[in-house]
Amino acid sequence: MVQTSSDRIYWPTLSKTVRPERSVFARSRRLGDLEPMLRLHCVTLSTNGVRANGLIRASQRGLTLIELIVFIVIISVGLAGVLAGINYSVNNSVNPMMLKQQLAIAESLLEEIEKKPFTWCDPDDSAVATATSAASCTTAQGLAATAGEDRYSQTVPFDNVGDYNGFSMSGIRSPTNSATTLTGLGSYSASVSITQVGTTMGLADNTAALRIDVTVSLIGQPSITLTGYRYRYAPNST
Repeated sequence: MVQTSSDRIYWPTLSKTVRPERSVFARSRRLGDLEPMLRLHCVTLSTNGVRANGLIRASQRGLTLIELIVFIVIISVGLAGVLAGINYSVNNSVNPMMLKQQLAIAESLLEEIEKKPFTWCDPDDSAVATATSAASCTTAQGLAATAGEDRYSQTVPFDNVGDYNGFSMSGIRSPTNSATTLTGLGSYSASVSITQVGTTMGLADNTAALRIDVTVSLIGQPSITLTGYRYRYAPNST
């Protein structure tokens, strides 16, 4: 309440003193004084930020399109050379499993041949154990299958080393069955060549020693030849 007396106006005294420095106007004035300094800091921070970003961008700069194209071309040329080398190696290399199978077939057939008698006469001839020359035989054994004999026959099979000369088979077959190809061996083929090498081995009689060549082939793989030798011990039958 305002009381008046004469020409004087009395204002009521506030019970709480308001400090000027805590007033809104005082705070505004103080912030106003700090504004230039705040602007300076803001500019400094902004400038440092640009510089920092510039450094980061420079360190993380990627490849240009031209550099990328050149890189792709170089890698493509190098890769083409590597693939060509691998392809050549694969096409001209021997499959170890197939080579092992070829060796097994050749060993088996060579062993079959070498176990047969090597005599002047056919083993069915009565003079086979005593003959000292082909003239002593009724049926002389040469380097060819004796008439009527066959590898697969149950009654008159090959019974002499010489019977196998010129023998061949397409698809590996059992010695007792020409109609049945052994499982997994239908793509293989085998052939036999027998020659007289007595003088080469240092013997006086060229017919006294035979060289047996067994060749096994497979499409897409190099052929292998296994060689064995057989000596005649006649007049012994073996």
